Amino acid sequence: MHNTVEKILAKIKTDKNLDFTEYRESTITRRINRRVLFSSVHTIPEYFKLIKKDAKELDTLAKDLTIHVTESFRDPETWEIFKKTIKEETQIRPNKKWKIWSAGCSTGEEVYSLASMYDDLNLKTTITGTDIDQACLEKAVSQPQYNAKQKNIHFCHHDLVQDEPLGKFDLIVCRNVLIYFSEILQGKVLHKFYRSLKPKGILWLGNSETLRGESATWFETIDSKARIYRKKRI
Repeated sequence: MHNTVEKILAKIKTDKNLDFTEYRESTITRRINRRVLFSSVHTIPEYFKLIKKDAKELDTLAKDLTIHVTESFRDPETWEIFKKTIKEETQIRPNKKWKIWSAGCSTGEEVYSLASMYDDLNLKTTITGTDIDQACLEKAVSQPQYNAKQKNIHFCHHDLVQDEPLGKFDLIVCRNVLIYFSEILQGKVLHKFYRSLKPKGILWLGNSETLRGESATWFETIDSKARIYRKKRI
C-alpha cells in the first residue's frame, strides 16, 4: 500500500477510531482519489497535509470510506432462492422464532426486506441491523417502516473489524460487504460469524462473495449460486 495512504488510514484510525487498514487497497485508493478531485489539492500527499488541518474534510473522507450500496430486495432472483431456503427450514422447525443479524445494513433497506419476507411467510423474527456509520443508522430508524416494525427490529452501531459479535443468531446476512475487505480480514470476519451462529445456523453472503481457505471448512453449501451456507459442527 502507498506510504501516504497508510498515513491517511493511520490518522483516521487515531482520530475517528475507524480501522480501514485491511480493506482492499484498490477500493481505499479509489475513494481517496475521489476526495482529492473534490478538494483544493491535486495529489494524495497534498491531500494528507490537507486532512491534518481540515477536520471537516477528514470527517468527509471517513464517511466516504464506509461503503453504502443498498436497496430493497436487491438481486430479486437471489431473494427468491433465499425465500425458498427459509420455507424448507420452517418445514423442519415450524414454530421457530428467527433471530437475525443483518451485518453492514447501511440505511436499513435489507433489514426491512427481511422483515417483509418473513411476514409473508408468517414467521416470527427479531432482526438486528448493524453498521459502522451512525448517520446511516439514523436514516434507517427514520424510515416509515420502522414505526410499524420497531418491536421486532433493532439498529445499533457495530464495527465488523474491531467489535466482538453481538450474540447467537439463527441467520446472519452480510451481503456485498466482504468484497471490500482483504482476504485475511474476510477470514477474521467470517470466523466471527461462525462463532455467532447457532448450531446449523445460516449465513447469506453477496453474489460476488465466496468462502475461501479455512473459512470454507466452517460451513456447508446450501445454494452455491445464491451464496447461502450452513454452519458445520467442527
